[in-house]
Amino acid sequence: MGYELLSKWDSTRPYAEAALYHHLWYDEKGGYPREYTYKGNDNAILYQILTCADCLDAATDSVGRLITAEREQLYREVFGKNVELVL
Repeated sequence: MGYELLSKWDSTRPYAEAALYHHLWYDEKGGYPREYTYKGNDNAILYQILTCADCLDAATDSVGRLITAEREQLYREVFGKNVELVL
């Protein structure tokens, strides 16, 4: 979702790839998207740092990352009615 949203505007397009890669495990044995690789990617270390920061945020988030009805409605308005919400 983040990749598609960030790709829409020139001002945020440079960050779109980071949104995509930060779910890929550092050893590439898990995470997603599975068809991506860090090999040959000049920004790999930045994406791996972002992954660590995101994991730390998730582990220490006192509110949680639950999908509420309001948040789900917002996602569907931005990305379309058939969006699959996976967090």
